[in-house]
Amino acid sequence: MTPSEISRLVNAQIRDQQRLLYRPEFDVEARLVRPYQSKCATSLPGVSGEQVFEIWVVFEEQTGHDSGYVVGYQEGTSLSSFVLAVWNGQPHRLAYLGHFQTFVEALGAL
Repeated sequence: MTPSEISRLVNAQIRDQQRLLYRPEFDVEARLVRPYQSKCATSLPGVSGEQVFEIWVVFEEQTGHDSGYVVGYQEGTSLSSFVLAVWNGQPHRLAYLGHFQTFVEALGAL
């Protein structure tokens, strides 16, 4: 997918589930970013070693900083879905927290 296609997917979900997006602590739309790719790392239960995969970052809790939570989109696997992650202290490297079917579900986990 292209950044434009991913943005359209996120915006469609926001329109469809607007009532679920009320977050008084921050403006969701102000934290949407132009999708960019970043590495995300995890160790899955029962799997030894670090697993690294690419996600498209679409939301930053703290825009413009390598800190805080992000929501990204993972494509190209049977788990094509949204990912919740957090910056792990390394530039352009995220720590995996979980998979969700929709952007709104991932955001709700914050």
